[in-house]
Amino acid sequence: MNSTVGEFGLSNTLLNKGAYDRSLFTALDQQVNKLAFDVMGLTANLQAVSKPQVYVASAGSVANDAPFYVAHYLACIKLKDICDYFKKCPMQKNTCGFIYINYNSSSTTITTNSTGVVAPGTIAVSNDMQFGNTCPILWNFYSAVSTATLSPTGLNVPASTILTVTADVNGTATSGNGIAPSQASSRLLVPTFSPNPSADNALIQKKTFRYFERVTNKFTVQAGQSFTWTITNGIANPKKWIMQPIITNMAAGSSSLPDVINPFRSPFSIVPATTSPFAALRNLQVTVGNAPIWNNPVNFGYDLFVQEMSKSGVDGDLDDVTNADLLCQRLWESLYRFVAVDIRRRLPSEDGASKSIIVSGTNNTNYALTIYYHILREVVASVDTAIGTVSQGPVQH
Repeated sequence: MNSTVGEFGLSNTLLNKGAYDRSLFTALDQQVNKLAFDVMGLTANLQAVSKPQVYVASAGSVANDAPFYVAHYLACIKLKDICDYFKKCPMQKNTCGFIYINYNSSSTTITTNSTGVVAPGTIAVSNDMQFGNTCPILWNFYSAVSTATLSPTGLNVPASTILTVTADVNGTATSGNGIAPSQASSRLLVPTFSPNPSADNALIQKKTFRYFERVTNKFTVQAGQSFTWTITNGIANPKKWIMQPIITNMAAGSSSLPDVINPFRSPFSIVPATTSPFAALRNLQVTVGNAPIWNNPVNFGYDLFVQEMSKSGVDGDLDDVTNADLLCQRLWESLYRFVAVDIRRRLPSEDGASKSIIVSGTNNTNYALTIYYHILREVVASVDTAIGTVSQGPVQH
């Protein structure tokens, strides 16, 4: 692991204060001098299901192959937040089908050297993705006793200690920690309604709605090199094109090949929540159906990002990530250099017609990049709310 390049994002210079603040709510402090003790005594009367359960071993009492930190969290995931279809589809009767949800699960092994200090320059890391492609854990190298760059975390262990950090969706209790998950299985909660025959007759039973589907893939480009990549030979009704440049080789120079490392799988990386630091592209051009988006190739900067994202806000495009103070110019230029391009422009006669998408540009960094891209396309679905059938068709204005 090269601690001087920062190949896994900004793990050594970034403090996730939100995660620290949330960790303060993982347990109820019922010490004698606390208000919780005065009101409830030693018995915890709070509902266990709604609170994380955390176990921390006492210092010096951890046996080999025994856990010293375990946390069980209960999460609520809304289907509409991970798939636009569920946000737009109406309620219907006689629905029968399957929902497959992919999730990330990993087991990371961290081995210390002879010093026994857990620090960026003294450990070897091996990550095993059990499911998915993104490590769900972010190991922050800041601690209460150490806040300098590249300094130890404050966790001192015997020489050549092997630490295993695991994150999983699991209802099984970890042995030896005295806590258990809030519930042993997942639940799917859906709304129900009581049909009224008179109202059903008056309503239109066939409803048409639009939703977005996402197509995801990647391509690679070496340091300082230009590229021309055919994203797709044909896709109907494309709406938004988003690129995420990621540094995937620790060695600088044009001879370095991409995809040597995968920051998505590292517990020390903030990717894919961000791009790699200062991963810039220039001379960029996107062609949709042989029609260029810009008159001339552009050096994609914050001003162009704001322009392309201005049509994606809420409240009539008045509010988006930029004017809501969520992403300022300094943040975008240093760490959030997402390239977002509005490619929805088309004539009504082109609805449903397949179009090719080609992107060209130049890697404006001294490192090899892997560029992940997402295409949002518009799909129209018709639902018969009485019998539950769903069909897709071209967009109609």
